[in-house]
Amino acid sequence: MTARWQRADFTESAAAAIDQAATFSGHVDTRAVLLVLMGTDVRAEWDRVWLHFADETAVRSAFVLDPRAGDDGRWGPARLSGTCTTALSVAVELAERYRTDKVSTGLLALSLLADPHSAAAVAVTNGDLSRHRELLDLVQSAVVGEGLEDFDGAVREALGPGPSSSPTGDLLRMNDSRESLQLLVAAIRSCDDTDLQGRFERMLLTADALDAVAPAVAGQTPCPASEIVDRAKRRFDAERPDARQLIVAATHRPPPTVDRALWLLGIRPKDVAFQAADAEARARPGDDAVTDRVVSLNVADALVSTATSVLVAASAIQTHRYWAVLFVPLLWTGQSVFTLAVVPLLWYATGPASAACCLGLVLVEFISSRVECSNALVRTGIVLSYGDYRRHLWIRRKGRQNPVALLTMMRRGRRLPPELFVQAQGAGR
Repeated sequence: MTARWQRADFTESAAAAIDQAATFSGHVDTRAVLLVLMGTDVRAEWDRVWLHFADETAVRSAFVLDPRAGDDGRWGPARLSGTCTTALSVAVELAERYRTDKVSTGLLALSLLADPHSAAAVAVTNGDLSRHRELLDLVQSAVVGEGLEDFDGAVREALGPGPSSSPTGDLLRMNDSRESLQLLVAAIRSCDDTDLQGRFERMLLTADALDAVAPAVAGQTPCPASEIVDRAKRRFDAERPDARQLIVAATHRPPPTVDRALWLLGIRPKDVAFQAADAEARARPGDDAVTDRVVSLNVADALVSTATSVLVAASAIQTHRYWAVLFVPLLWTGQSVFTLAVVPLLWYATGPASAACCLGLVLVEFISSRVECSNALVRTGIVLSYGDYRRHLWIRRKGRQNPVALLTMMRRGRRLPPELFVQAQGAGR
């Protein structure tokens, strides 16, 4: 169904709701707009709906996709899913039929839920199609404020002739017609862990960037999303895996489509899996990310670094080789490679005592990294090499200007054609 609306067809509050949904993501679906309406429409009695159906938190965390999730319309610069485009067109048709002048927030919400297979409707009903009629009646009463005469007939007339929506359903009950990459996109988009989302942004990984390269991996061997869901259930012993757990299942030993999509984006699947697994471990009660051994080694590292710095400064003063003090900042980087490179220079500039301390610092840093990797294996079930661990530390740091992001962008530039590179980079912002 082509778009049959413009911004002027909506009230200011309804248009503002779509604007807000568009700011959260460059790709807007029915669930995203409905969530904004739930949180901002103060005149609607959403609490009456939540008494009988999923509340705002459950809708936000549901793993759902619109049946036609691909781009089919635009709201300003934002891309709309095909189902969302149709819902807005239905809203305008209903406003004309019921002579409301413009599309109100209540009529917009009702239109988003009109298709029983839309992401919005499936999230609210938890995929129970038998309750869809009950939901529409309740929304008319609690949100629109009145029952609409012959609403079913009005919706059929607004939709017009054409193929009916194919079911998408709850992604945790997804059938084999849906692909694992779609599940990963939905899981990243619906993940409400702000720290994990920040790490993904520093890796230049977003759901929109994956959407941008999805057509380029269409020739890969498909893997049904149901297989990823089953994998997550077995790995985490969870009946309903959350977003973090699904991301781990999709990227740890990833299926061909996910592996290829991440390769095109210059991102290592193992890095994605570990960040999600680390976030999942932190969310578990009693998680001990920092053990006594780690604390002891960090204290030893600080003491040896201080001792080495004092020796270097003292020797530089005695030998009048003041330039040796320039090596001191390298002793505090926590990078064993940098510290090891300084050892022969310190031997030459300040003598064997400070060089020996520096060598001891290298040993402490190496042991500390190995302990951290072992601790990570116990907590996440993912084996990290020394390089993997150093990458994790960079990703964990605030700020996108880090070596991981720069290397990712370089790899992405080599692997993607220019037009797709620009699209992926734009989606990643």
